[in-house]
Amino acid sequence: MPYLVGLTGPYTDQAFEVKDGRTTIGRGPACNLILAQDAAVSRAHAILVVSGSVVQVQDAGSLHGVWVNGKRTAQAHLRLGDCVQVGASVFQLLPVPAPPDPPIRLKVILPPATGAPGARGAPDRPLPLAVGCLYYLAALLFPIPFGFIAAFTCRAKPHPADRQLGTTCLIVSILSTMLQIGISVLLVQSLLSRSYFF
Repeated sequence: MPYLVGLTGPYTDQAFEVKDGRTTIGRGPACNLILAQDAAVSRAHAILVVSGSVVQVQDAGSLHGVWVNGKRTAQAHLRLGDCVQVGASVFQLLPVPAPPDPPIRLKVILPPATGAPGARGAPDRPLPLAVGCLYYLAALLFPIPFGFIAAFTCRAKPHPADRQLGTTCLIVSILSTMLQIGISVLLVQSLLSRSYFF
């Protein structure tokens, strides 16, 4: 059996089965297909006559007429794919109702290194703020060995925030080491130039 599938108007995406025999279309309660939501549809608007594979539409004396593929008509034979306008609603004659679009389903894809919390190699949470501050302090004051140990320990963690902390600790340790070496060289030069030891 063919179907009338709503393309525009208040019946968009709704499908109505067209049965063999005579089907009256309109807003009136005596109609077989009642289109009460469309104010432009007359009480008795159109008649569909189906006999086997032949589908015919007739205007039933409506105010706004029946339109087939954009042309007003008093009577027309319909083929599959034809569009029929009744009031403000446009329907297409289809062999079966169009299946509704499947609902969109989102699938969460985790990176290979992640897993259940607490699992080996799975990033749980970044280090607490207090621990991060201690690592920065160690990198600044005691770059060798504590700053470098803190830097490489953090860089080995799976969480991106921990790896970033490790990189920052490594940079601070290198700069602190260079600064301490520079200060030591200046101090030694200053002491040697005053001749305290000779």
